[in-house]
Amino acid sequence: MNPLETPYAYDFWVGCNVLSAALGRDIIVNRPMAPVYLNLFTILVAESGITRKSTAVRHGLDFIRKLEKEDLALIEGKTTPERLEEILYEQTRDYKSSNVSICISELVTFLGREKYVSTMPTLLTDLYDSPKIRRLGGSLKTGSREAHNVFVQFLSASTPSWLVRAVNPDVIEGGFTSRVMFICAENPKKRQSWPEAPNKELEQQILIQLNNIKTKAKEVEKIELNLNARKVFDRWYKSRTLHKDPFRASFQSREDAHTLRLAAFLAINDGTWVIHSNHITQAIKIINEVREDGAQIFEGTGTNSRLIAGIDKIRDKLLEAGINGLPQTNLTKAVSSYMDAEHLVTALNIMHELQFVQKFDAIQVG
Repeated sequence: MNPLETPYAYDFWVGCNVLSAALGRDIIVNRPMAPVYLNLFTILVAESGITRKSTAVRHGLDFIRKLEKEDLALIEGKTTPERLEEILYEQTRDYKSSNVSICISELVTFLGREKYVSTMPTLLTDLYDSPKIRRLGGSLKTGSREAHNVFVQFLSASTPSWLVRAVNPDVIEGGFTSRVMFICAENPKKRQSWPEAPNKELEQQILIQLNNIKTKAKEVEKIELNLNARKVFDRWYKSRTLHKDPFRASFQSREDAHTLRLAAFLAINDGTWVIHSNHITQAIKIINEVREDGAQIFEGTGTNSRLIAGIDKIRDKLLEAGINGLPQTNLTKAVSSYMDAEHLVTALNIMHELQFVQKFDAIQVG
């Protein structure tokens, strides 16, 4: 990715996703009673066109396509929760496991506003923990069906404002966002007007490495922590400050698993296949940054607050009403989860002064 403008954070996490797809369900971090599977849910976040989010996702997708894994189902476009369940069932029928990689360059394509995809976050939340058996919806004709040995890896990209609009408090409290790495970057790593063609020889070397890793994972099966790594992990876990706001509290409920998962990727990447204290230390630092970046998106502590989503909602409702107009009380209800009545009045007054909207007082309906 060096010739491209994509930020280093994108390169790193897309690389982790490619590694996750190569490893599949064949290896775990061997924590008793709570093993950690190495699947990742990752969303790259930035405003449109600034950091080449889609470019980063597409390059990761290219490598996943070329993996020598016939049992891997690849989803690259829009689908429904029902179709995803059908794919899981087909994978179980054909391979005795449900190994799926979802790589979508634009999240809005996958989690749009249509009602038929509204349950997708709930389904992904259920699949994240890689259940050994997951019962699927059926019909009178087909009967009940199951997916076995589920492993789902997810990579996509979005703008902050779309995330704020689309991911409501129920989704946060339901646990979807606590499972996702929101990777925020505001600047490209370089300005590159004429990126060189990819190095085909280097790409081939990487694919050979990935396939070797895939084979080794089946032999190793379990990644252990050495004694020093356990001490560092225990000390961090017992001393960390627990947050109360919805996003951070939800994320911290899975922060330990995120840390172990990332430490495992680092250990596999450097060829040790055992988690050492330096892997844990680096993973703690990186996951902490990811948590705070996610909090800036959803808690309104950054520039992309809920007020942005509220203004978008006002626009959408006014456009929907057209020339017939809309009572202010209806508008107040529509944006109540984003802003209070005082902010709404201020926004409407500014829009009126700029002649974006017309205002009519005390209209009598005959």
